[in-house]
Amino acid sequence: MGRKWLVIFGCVLFLSYGNFVKIIYPSSSDGGRVFVKLKDVDMSTTNCSLAEGAYYSLYKDHSMFAENMELIQMAAVTGREIFLRIYENSNVCEIFYLSKNTCL
Repeated sequence: MGRKWLVIFGCVLFLSYGNFVKIIYPSSSDGGRVFVKLKDVDMSTTNCSLAEGAYYSLYKDHSMFAENMELIQMAAVTGREIFLRIYENSNVCEIFYLSKNTCL
């Protein structure tokens, strides 16, 4: 389960194998956001701070909120792997975009 990082245009592309959704919960804090916790992710080398020490954040005002939520929910329900791209140095590991592996 090697971890790879690629920094492009101030963002971090997280290319780890085994990023499966563990917990999703919506919150009304900060204008509304969804907290996403992944299973078995080593965050010790991440260049951001997890919200509440455990969660990535997807804000409701994100331009692709609905599409990103669909992918997160699909991954949670099917147990499929998910890839997150986050804003580098964000104070809550804010999700920039995500994708899924269609080859599995």
